[in-house]
Amino acid sequence: MAAQLTIGQLARIVGVNVQTVRYYERLNLLSPSARRPSRYRLYGHEEEGRLRFIKKAQALSFTLREIPELLTLRIASTACRDDVQKRARETPAGGIQGSRLAGTGSCAEQNHSNL
Repeated sequence: MAAQLTIGQLARIVGVNVQTVRYYERLNLLSPSARRPSRYRLYGHEEEGRLRFIKKAQALSFTLREIPELLTLRIASTACRDDVQKRARETPAGGIQGSRLAGTGSCAEQNHSNL
């Protein structure tokens, strides 16, 4: 069974406030993987990674309205770095985000390397 963190443990590990986690839940950016019989929220490694991704995207000046699209690109099997970089260039501070996104290469190169 995967490690299960309470909301307080998750918030502490990622370095955010518990209220931030609850806020992201209300925005449907994050959801608990399970709940205890006492209704306490439980989070796994996937939710921890998602929360870290949200915070990194915010640090790169993406808004909470833009982050759901990035999350979709992050988990879409057909998305590639070009898709993310294109989206980054479309944001107000696009040059900054585009240069900070990891990796280079075209979708064709990435798709070929996955074969």
